Amino acid sequence: MYILYISLVLLICYAAIHLAVFYKKEERSMMDHMMTTMQISMCFGLSLGLFFGILYPETLYLATLFAILFGGFAGLLYGIRFSYLTVLEGFFSGVMAAMMGAMLGVMIPLDKANLLLWIFIALTIVSCLMIVRQYLDHLFDRFHVLFIVSSCVLLFALFFTFPNPPEKAPAPHADHTSEICK
Repeated sequence: MYILYISLVLLICYAAIHLAVFYKKEERSMMDHMMTTMQISMCFGLSLGLFFGILYPETLYLATLFAILFGGFAGLLYGIRFSYLTVLEGFFSGVMAAMMGAMLGVMIPLDKANLLLWIFIALTIVSCLMIVRQYLDHLFDRFHVLFIVSSCVLLFALFFTFPNPPEKAPAPHADHTSEICK
């Protein structure tokens, strides 16, 4: 349930951004596209990295590997529409954020990691809503108050329906003292 919920929320956010960007055919500056790509890939990379860090707490290697794969792919997929430079920006921003998120997920306790994951996903949703608002501004001019109210309702719904993470077994503590020190 936990995996499905987080995956579905992030997938819906990503689909909303793609629809908004592909719907709007107006040309923007390269810097605008690069900033948007960096923002999206960093948000998704950080959320996915923390998510995989929670799922694979025993091995930083697996958590980092899966986080890099999905975080880099999210940035690559978003930036591919614009130019080669935005593809590079999106890929490397997603990879960097995914590594940081995976390290956080493995190192901090599970209850704090789950709270942090909720915060990261809420920031991802807010970023997605702002990008959708930026690209579809002609639709939101008349419905500005409705956009703000629906954003708040969405965040409250996320807060009250956020599932508990899967239980992780306590890792045995290894004694790191050497024979010479004894």
